[in-house]
Amino acid sequence: MIRIFILVTIMISISGCRVILTQEQAAKEQKIKASEVIEIDAKLLVHRKRVTIRGKSNLKQGVRLTATLKLFPDSATMLDVLNSRSDNEPKEINARYTTVEEGGEFLLSVPRSSDEKRYRVDLTLDPLNQSKEVQHKYGMYGEKMESSLG
Repeated sequence: MIRIFILVTIMISISGCRVILTQEQAAKEQKIKASEVIEIDAKLLVHRKRVTIRGKSNLKQGVRLTATLKLFPDSATMLDVLNSRSDNEPKEINARYTTVEEGGEFLLSVPRSSDEKRYRVDLTLDPLNQSKEVQHKYGMYGEKMESSLG
């Protein structure tokens, strides 16, 4: 009888601790979840020797964006390119940076070696590669940004 009482007491104590820890964790997550949805509307213009990206976003002025041009292997099919998959991951061949201007507008151009090849263009915002002011708004690791499918 005493063993059962002690066991029940221990179980209640442990359960109580878990509830408190869960509530504390939820409170911390709510503070972090003061996140912002980032919207980027970009147009891609393909020229013979370069790719130009022009866009508008709700990003703060001064945010640094990176456009990376990646070359698919010659063995990649059009379906591989459209689905962004291949036996060999596309090789990064060129990257350019730009800064978001007032009103969220940005423009950058990335040179490409041939108009006969298949490329993938990635537009990224790296939170670690930002000013302290931008990191404060979006988080040093992007923790204040809403996750996206992009």
